[in-house]
Amino acid sequence: MPETPYDHQKSSTYSMSGIIHGLTYGAGSCEIVRGFEKVTVGPMQALRQEFWEVMEHSIPIWDSAAYEAVIGLGPTNGTDYPGGGTLSMSLGVEVFSICLQRANASDGFLTFGEMNSGIVNAYPPAKVLGHHYWETRLGRITLSNGAPINLCPDSACAATIDSGHSLIEGPMDHIMALSDHIQIKEDCSNLHELPTLRFELDGQLLELPPNAYVVRVGGEPKVAERVWPILPTGGAGKPFKPNTCHAAFMIGRATSDFGPTWVFGMPFLRYFHTTFNRVERTMRFARAGQNCEPLLPGKQLALTTGHSEASAPLDIDLGAVITGSSTPFGK
Repeated sequence: MPETPYDHQKSSTYSMSGIIHGLTYGAGSCEIVRGFEKVTVGPMQALRQEFWEVMEHSIPIWDSAAYEAVIGLGPTNGTDYPGGGTLSMSLGVEVFSICLQRANASDGFLTFGEMNSGIVNAYPPAKVLGHHYWETRLGRITLSNGAPINLCPDSACAATIDSGHSLIEGPMDHIMALSDHIQIKEDCSNLHELPTLRFELDGQLLELPPNAYVVRVGGEPKVAERVWPILPTGGAGKPFKPNTCHAAFMIGRATSDFGPTWVFGMPFLRYFHTTFNRVERTMRFARAGQNCEPLLPGKQLALTTGHSEASAPLDIDLGAVITGSSTPFGK
């Protein structure tokens, strides 16, 4: 197990509240304690930032993950405890954006403050529902090949945009319906023949090409078994096959007051420069360029010479996949 990245006993600016909680995720459980610490992000400072320190856990990925903390950037102030609040609230950040570059092992960008507001504001805002998540109305999920599928008509579903999800999560019947019409060859050779995934977020039609929702999986079999059962082509009793292509979908158990719920994670953020506004309680989804810059509506992305945008999948290590609550296929 790697050295603990943070030890409050070595900090002169730490104070403990004494509140302890146990949490359970799809990947395991943990015990956390509430405390306060000075946090600096560039020139910005939060002198007494509430945070929850993990004291014990049973989540395998946390023993080898490259990240050392999870920063909540929700639309509300976060905790209901006195003196609490999210880091974005403490730093006075009202608008921020997230975008991940598409190439394997490339950088992603979290930008505090407005970026290219003239371009971003050319896209319609999606109204945020509820108070805890970046959630909006989801309607009309279809495929570009004319397959007889039309999920979430009349905006009957909800969608959460979540950078903490490595995949795209949806209800079991929705994921199975899509999977029946998306036949991916294990050697990834037919990506150019696969349909585009289309869906509406608060009335705005968005599209994900095949290499956005198809991944080539790898990783050590013993570690990969944690995620393999929740992939559409995995499942109970099926052996893990490394270096094969699969849809980046997973069955979820997320529920909402606004209908069946999808969670759009990293595959979505690789194609859409997403701007979150805490004050207006809106999101805007701009098509992302090669370097994550937002593109004007209607502007086509310049493709690399000799390659189709739908020709190369993203390589992922299943052992590093982050998921929320999930249900194995076949259960």
